[in-house]
Amino acid sequence: MIIKIPFSEVPQLSARDVDYQSNPQIFEPFLNYLPTLEDLKRAANERKKFPVSRSTLVEEIKGQYAEFVISESQSENIALLESEHTFTIITAHQPALFTGPLYFIYKIFSAINLAEQMNKEMPDHRFVPVFINGSEDHDLNEINHTSVFGKEIIWTTDEKGAVGRMSVAGLDAAIESLSTILGTNERSTAIIDSLRQFSSQSKNYNQFIFLLVNHLFSQYGLIVLTMDSRALKQLFIPHMKREIVEKLSEKIVLDAQTSLGRLGYTPQAHAREINLFYLQDQSRERIIFEDNSYRVLNTDIKFSQEEILLDLENYPEKYSPNVILRPLFQESILPNIAYIGGGGELAYWLERKNQFKAFGTFFPALIRRNSAMIVTTSQTKIIEKLGLSVNQLFLEENKLINEYVSSSTTFDIHLSEESVEIEKTFARIKSKSGQADPTLIEMVEAEKVKTLKQIEQIESRIKRSIKKKEEVSINQITNLKSKLFANGGLQERHENFLQFYTTLGDKFFDVLKENLNPLNKEFLVIVAE
Repeated sequence: MIIKIPFSEVPQLSARDVDYQSNPQIFEPFLNYLPTLEDLKRAANERKKFPVSRSTLVEEIKGQYAEFVISESQSENIALLESEHTFTIITAHQPALFTGPLYFIYKIFSAINLAEQMNKEMPDHRFVPVFINGSEDHDLNEINHTSVFGKEIIWTTDEKGAVGRMSVAGLDAAIESLSTILGTNERSTAIIDSLRQFSSQSKNYNQFIFLLVNHLFSQYGLIVLTMDSRALKQLFIPHMKREIVEKLSEKIVLDAQTSLGRLGYTPQAHAREINLFYLQDQSRERIIFEDNSYRVLNTDIKFSQEEILLDLENYPEKYSPNVILRPLFQESILPNIAYIGGGGELAYWLERKNQFKAFGTFFPALIRRNSAMIVTTSQTKIIEKLGLSVNQLFLEENKLINEYVSSSTTFDIHLSEESVEIEKTFARIKSKSGQADPTLIEMVEAEKVKTLKQIEQIESRIKRSIKKKEEVSINQITNLKSKLFANGGLQERHENFLQFYTTLGDKFFDVLKENLNPLNKEFLVIVAE
């Protein structure tokens, strides 16, 4: 069963996120295309004016898949990318441990399903779903952990630099921790065996994530792409040169952030004078312009303008776009029409339209990925027994408990009506007292305040008494909230897919495949059966 809830009724979402789903027209000055089917069709037709090097792209994809078995649909999609009538639907994420939070999976199914929908809508074109593995990120603390059944697993490594280039040392220990949590049912054993195999096959951590994502989604024709590639970065050299010499991005992005600020939205990404890192083994450091020369922070590396441009030509693989340039990079090498991301991602993409224009690059449609919450059969039974609605679960815990307590009694536990009557009574007393002696008014007012506070205390004691009688049910509510909203946030931002995949099996992916459509704007509550 699927329950659809408007984004506006999910308080855990940001105001900008809700606005983009419910009224994207607000953001038209920052978009080339609205997140609609009609505008996606327009994007496909206009994308043809921005060609990419398809031969280089296809050759690179084939190279990345060379050592691994691929599905028939993947093979077909790779071949299709050679055609000028084929376009991509992209989503991307950092290489989070065992895919990290649930929304990693939701993003990918959103891209797969949108590509399939576009194939039906525009049969004279072809659309290929692509997942970009953001392996160049160097914030290990963001990707080295995940939560399964409420238990955190951490990958421990002493390596530094781009996480995708790290070895898989220490990963086997994380896999064993996962094995202990998942248990020994058939599906758990199968996925653990696969993870062990991927670890033994992988030359680095990037390849491990590549193999895992490919294992999960190859049947759907998804192409997994790593952009940490010399060949792909060679295609991006002209843009990187302009960023180094002209320092284009910072002012453009800051201007966009100022404009969004006038609408009440805060900046999402920090633009710098030069938005490139310098990659070495165990190191990914910012490039800065200082004293008329280019320097790599925390190193002795220093260039003149002529030297850095020559180094870029000879070693493009050493240059790594940051969050400001990364979107530009992917749109420069892929024939893409739409980027699918979460609310936070789209927030920084909304700051990019004029940057893309300045670099002469196609700016794609921005599509909000699906958001969902999985409610198990046992949780559903508890919800029904308590007489709660799914919508109520999104309330803050104390408010939800108070609503339950109010609904579980046969009388009105609130004393608001009585307080109103007391207010009226004291108003009459104050009037009579004032006529007799104006100095009595202050005393009467003080007595009123004292009495109303006593009424509040009585109401609190009534609630506490009822809560004590309903202790079992209240504990069930508290447990539900902790399981479905870890740390007060959405389930999709915390829990890993494996706790559902290993209990529900392929049926879990079947439900996601059937129901995740990013052009549908509601938050989905999926009741597992």
